[in-house]
Amino acid sequence: MLGDEGSDGDPGRALAEALSAAFTASSNNGKEYLNQFLSSALMIDEVNGLGKRRKVTIHQTRRKGQGRAGDALSFVMTNPVIEYLVHRHIRKTGKGRKERPLSYPDFLTILRERYGFFIDRAPPNLAVPSELLQRNRRMFERRLRDLGLLAGVNDAERMKKIKWRYQAQQDAQAEGQTA
Repeated sequence: MLGDEGSDGDPGRALAEALSAAFTASSNNGKEYLNQFLSSALMIDEVNGLGKRRKVTIHQTRRKGQGRAGDALSFVMTNPVIEYLVHRHIRKTGKGRKERPLSYPDFLTILRERYGFFIDRAPPNLAVPSELLQRNRRMFERRLRDLGLLAGVNDAERMKKIKWRYQAQQDAQAEGQTA
């Protein structure tokens, strides 16, 4: 199935079709297998996982508080993920590369364009109130500050700079040689 030409040469689509066929082959266990697979792959509710499970009311009846409860999965950016993304884009990979200054708005653009993390803007074809987007942006900024990854003393957006917490080994050696 993965080698078929029916998916128009798109490996992502071929993988999705193969997984769909595998998980729906046995009607009773298909959903259970899919949930186990996603929980394992995303490391749901793990410290460094990419998702959290939360309780929600799926079907609300007229009576307040009554309804069917269920689980919803949310993608989250854990602290190690945020640190990795910051350090990945401040210093490009490769020996001898220097630190590259990165403003907070530029970092948000990188997250949106490269990884699909829409923090301060609504995704295409989705209406999100601007108050929620601004709240999301402020919360992400506060997380970066709490992790020691954002420096800036005023409200000017371009003056807020993303910084790293760790010094690269080459920089430490270079400082030792110049001293």
